[in-house]
Order: sequence, then structure tokens, then C-alpha cells
Amino acid sequence: MAENPSLQGKLRQGIAAAQRGDRLAARRLLQQVLTEDGNNELAWMWMASVVESPDERRSCLERVLKLNPNNARAREALRRLGVDVPAPTRTTSDHEAVEAPRAARRGRRSNRTLYFALAAALTIILLAIVVGVLIGQGPSDAQVQQTMVAATQFQQIALANATAAETSTPLPTMVVGVFVTRNPNENDLPPTFTPTPTDEPTPTALPTATPFPLVNFPVFFSVALSGQPQPVLFSIKADGSGESSFSDGELAATDIAFSADGSQIAFIRRVGGGADLRPQLFVGPAEDPAAATQITQATGSEMSRPGWSPDGTQLVYSSDEDGDDELYLIAAEGGPPIKLTDNIAEDSEPVFSPNGREIVFSSDLNTPGSKELYTIPVSGGTLTQLTDASGSSTSPVFSPDGTSIAFVSDRSGDNDIYVMDANGQRPFLVTIDDGDADDRSPSWSPDGRWLAFVSNRGRNGFQVYLITPSGETLMPVTSGNFNVQSASFQPVTLP
Repeated sequence: MAENPSLQGKLRQGIAAAQRGDRLAARRLLQQVLTEDGNNELAWMWMASVVESPDERRSCLERVLKLNPNNARAREALRRLGVDVPAPTRTTSDHEAVEAPRAARRGRRSNRTLYFALAAALTIILLAIVVGVLIGQGPSDAQVQQTMVAATQFQQIALANATAAETSTPLPTMVVGVFVTRNPNENDLPPTFTPTPTDEPTPTALPTATPFPLVNFPVFFSVALSGQPQPVLFSIKADGSGESSFSDGELAATDIAFSADGSQIAFIRRVGGGADLRPQLFVGPAEDPAAATQITQATGSEMSRPGWSPDGTQLVYSSDEDGDDELYLIAAEGGPPIKLTDNIAEDSEPVFSPNGREIVFSSDLNTPGSKELYTIPVSGGTLTQLTDASGSSTSPVFSPDGTSIAFVSDRSGDNDIYVMDANGQRPFLVTIDDGDADDRSPSWSPDGRWLAFVSNRGRNGFQVYLITPSGETLMPVTSGNFNVQSASFQPVTLP
């Protein structure tokens, strides 16, 4: 395909369409590439991400492994589909099977030619010796006859060996040559010399960890109830069992966040009198959210999702108390907040990275009217942009191992859940074929196998759903007669 710029262009366009969530355009472009180049590994890999069914995805991934048995991403994707993929082994291709007999025949012809050449060369040498001896010393007839007999015998032996090499298993070869000792201080290898790579043994596959039962993972969610001025807090097991409320279903809370060890909960609640309700940040024990205390005295009218530092000593949040949304840091026990950003942009939805050195958040700094994801050092400083797509990218949240970020984007027309690498690379659409539903508020399960999110894809308003990061498995968690505002897994200690 390197000689076909048009095909390369289609491949790039197809990948770009897949990245922005335009699956129809991606399939059309990638199919055009594969029609002309059916062995394009990259095209098959991207096609696997935009096809409509698990069977089609499996077929594409299996084609990738047929082209390249060592493609680790394809192997992992198949594993997530439940396909038992054996470790890659060195097999003989059809081409090699055809070439092997040919190579053997060429080897036999080469051996035969070599024997004839040696016989002829030695005969000439012996004759030269004979002539030299005759000219120099005048040997007797017996000496000349003895030399000629020896030459004839060697020639017959060489011919016999050549015949044997052609018709049967080659005989052990006697090597006649010159041995050269190389000076180790001299580099006499050509400058482009590359050692022949040695095949390394295939590592033994580690056993797959047993999935933890969903009943082990609590999910806290806030819901809008009829007659309640603010969303109130509920909890439920991730398998849909054990739904319960706090303070008789009257504990107002939204934008829920847990400390890394799951022992503390933070949320936002509006406080004040009459129509002058202002959002404030509350922190308390996860086992008793009703005991949470207010730690901010914000004067703004908006405040967005708080995020805990990995060590549980600080929180970051967004507030518009200076006129537009900025990021603030505050100690977990309260105190004067520290302003982290100061610009004319809308900076919101911050979350600490697992290493605690930076904060990821959404902002319209470079794209007024739509948001992208950025990072900023905890101490403040230069922003780094992670996403750059049409529409907005919001609500970032790190996977438990810190390698991935789940987020919300409307780049495909409606809000969907995406997952990308922590550095912003390789965005992947998770909520495929959702019927134009509005998906939001992603949260990772403690074992990283699931994403909880809120969606109106059902017929009873916004509910909590679970989906695997690959997008293959989807299941509802709640089904009440209410609208869920936000949801979050509570971290738990895994055995």
C-alpha cells in the first residue's frame, strides 16, 4: 500500500472517522481499503472497532492474528470477547512449504557442482605439479604414473560423491579450505551488518484473574425525586440488589466522589435560605454520609464534581465565585481554598491523577463554546491539552491502574462514553448503538472491569447502567421511577 497514496488517504480518513465516532463513514472507508488490500493489518484492526456485532468483531480480530500472530492488542480484544487465543507459535507457511523442497533440490545441485569443481581444480593442480616436476627434476616414468593414478582416483571419488548427493542423503562433507584468525581489535564487518535475530521462547500465559462478583461493589447515586428541591443520595449493589436511601430519602447530594480507600465521601449540596441556595462542598464518612460537614464557604452559583487527592488529604473542585469556573484546592478538613487556574475559560470537573502530580479537567480555553480535556500540575503552571475533537469532551475519570481515562463526548452527535490512554491517545467509543441516548457520569469499578454510567436509553428516564470498557456487555443497575443525576462506584479493598 506504500505505493498507493490514494489508499493511504482512505485508511487515514477511515481511522479519523472511527476516532470521532462516525462508525458508518469509518466502515465505508475501511471496506474500500480492504477491498483493494485484503492483508492490511491496520485496516482490519480498526474495522474491528466499528463493526456492529461481536461476531463481526471477532472475525476481524481473527483476521488480524492470521496476518500477525503477535498482535497483542488483537489478542487482548479477543480475550475480552471470551475467545481462548493460544499463544503464538512458529508455523510453516504455505510459501515455506513450497520453497523447502525447492531449496533442497537447489542444495543438491549446488553440492554436485561443488564436487565437480573441486575434482577439476585438484586435477589441474596435480597436472601442474607433474609438469613442474618433469621440467625441474625429470622424474621417472613410475613417479609420473603414480601421480596420474592418484589424480584419477580422487576425481572418481569426487564424481561418486556428486552422484550420491543427487540421488540420496548427502554424505558427510570433507571441508578443504583456509582458516583465518581475525584480529579482535579490527572492525572488519560491513557498516550495515545486522545480526540475525534469535527467536525467543514464547512466554507462558498467566492465568486470567477470576472476576469479582458485582455484589461486592457498592454504587452511590443521586436522584431527582418528585417533591424534593434537590437530588438525594441512594446506594445500591452493582448487581442491582440492596437499594437503600439515607436519612429517609432526604439526604441532598450530587456530584459524588470517594477517597481512594473508599472510607470518605465528598459531595455537593446547596445550602442557604429561600431562593438564595448556593452550592457547597461536604465531606464525611462513607458509612454515614448524613454526618458529612460543610468545608467550603463559596459565594458562587455553580460548583462541579470534586475530586480527592490519592492520599486523601486534599480535594479539588470547580466554582464560579470569581465570575467564571476556576479550579480550587482545599484541605479535606476545610480551610482557605487555593485557586489553581485563573483565566477567562470555563474550567470544571477536575480529578487527580493516581500519582497525585497533576489534575485532569475539562475546559473551553482553546475552543470557546465546547470543551476539551486538559492536565495541569497540582502546583499550577502550564496546561497540556489531551483531546481535540468536534463537540465537547467532559467528565474525565481515571481507571484504577491509572493507564486509562473514561470520559464523555458528544463528538458523534450525542453524549457517549469513551475510553482513551492516560496521555490522550487512542480514544475508543464504548457506548455503541445506544439509540441516540444521552450517556454521562462514568465511574470505574474497583477492579477496572466495568464502567458505571447514567443514561436515558431505557423508557423510564435516566438510570444507572454497567458496561465493560470494550463495550461488549451492558446491563442495567437501577430501574426506579426517578431520574439519576450522577453515580459513582465506592472503592473497596480487593482480596
